[in-house]
Amino acid sequence: VVPKAGNTRKAQQGMGQGSLPAMSNGTAEGGVVDPIGLANSITFKPMQGFPRGEASASFMQHLREGHASYHPDCWECTTAKMQETKVPFGPSKGAQEIQEAGWRLAMDFKGPLKPDLYGNIWQQQIVETQSRYGGVYGLPSKHAEGSVKGTLLFLAELRRVSKSNMDIASVHSDGGTEFTGALSKYCLEHGIRKTDSGRYRPELNRIAENRIKTGYQRVRAMLGTCTGGADYYDELAGPALQRANFLINRVPWTTGTDPYKALSGGTYQRDSRDHIFGCLIAPLIPKEIRANSLAPVAKIGVYLGSSEKTPGAIILAPITFDYEHKRWVLHAPEEATSYKAFDSIFPLRLLPTAGGRTLDQFMEGVIPWHKQSPIPEGITVTGDNIGASSGVYKV
Repeated sequence: VVPKAGNTRKAQQGMGQGSLPAMSNGTAEGGVVDPIGLANSITFKPMQGFPRGEASASFMQHLREGHASYHPDCWECTTAKMQETKVPFGPSKGAQEIQEAGWRLAMDFKGPLKPDLYGNIWQQQIVETQSRYGGVYGLPSKHAEGSVKGTLLFLAELRRVSKSNMDIASVHSDGGTEFTGALSKYCLEHGIRKTDSGRYRPELNRIAENRIKTGYQRVRAMLGTCTGGADYYDELAGPALQRANFLINRVPWTTGTDPYKALSGGTYQRDSRDHIFGCLIAPLIPKEIRANSLAPVAKIGVYLGSSEKTPGAIILAPITFDYEHKRWVLHAPEEATSYKAFDSIFPLRLLPTAGGRTLDQFMEGVIPWHKQSPIPEGITVTGDNIGASSGVYKV
């Protein structure tokens, strides 16, 4: 059955009031407001924290920016223990002042975690201390060679954003062995001043430690939004931290500037690829690889971020539902340039109702399946004699 046009629009706008029991004060069960109308006949935890109506646009922007600033009425901000600070990491300096000194890097590792979608269990956080521009690089193991690789990737990113060929002036880290050996050799060969804070003194590596702390506060809030508390944290931890880092670099801080602006001298221009982390993505399946003419033209996935390698592309994780274990299965990330995004729908929050096909029917109403074939002559179609999305009719 081909979904009606109105179904797709309804999905994009939110699913309406739905079946959550209304309370006397107009809030959903438990006294929490369902902000953008996600409650429906599917069993899942509704979005929480913001009112309907005029505040919904502000709420969507808050989510799209990855909970960039703490909001006392946002449920995910509260449960993530985000802190309200006047200046999150300290003042950013201007681009001219940075260029006169060279890149000054502070770095640290976070982990070990369980393997994410890329197979990484460690995340290397690097911060350029003058602009506060940061980078996150996943590693399957913590070792000195990985530290050098992350440093070189970050240097390339700094040069790309700043449009300069400036070199690294200094590197600061803690006293971990992952920052010795190969990294110390690289610094010595390139005339880079290397310092460390010694073991078990994180206060002496404050810039990197604070960036990790703030990044993971954002990650907890972003995962709370897209999963509703369901246990997908292991798979999404790395991609969520990378997306949080991307947004921290580009969303203006309370100082009125941001690391991207301090580094490049310009304002980051958002485009149509900026969506809410974990929202529903329907990437187009190329015609040449479809199983047959009746196969769906799109599959389903969740949004992980915008690609910096392929112009106009986003990064998504395809998903399938495991009915035996009652959970979604997230597959290896891939890129897509032709897709449809649904910013107000989060598949990882959705579960099928007991004994029914509610989830199937819901997804059939959202995903743009194949075009409807003409009904053969002499066939009378009633409500129960069309196979769902099959194009098979009973005479």
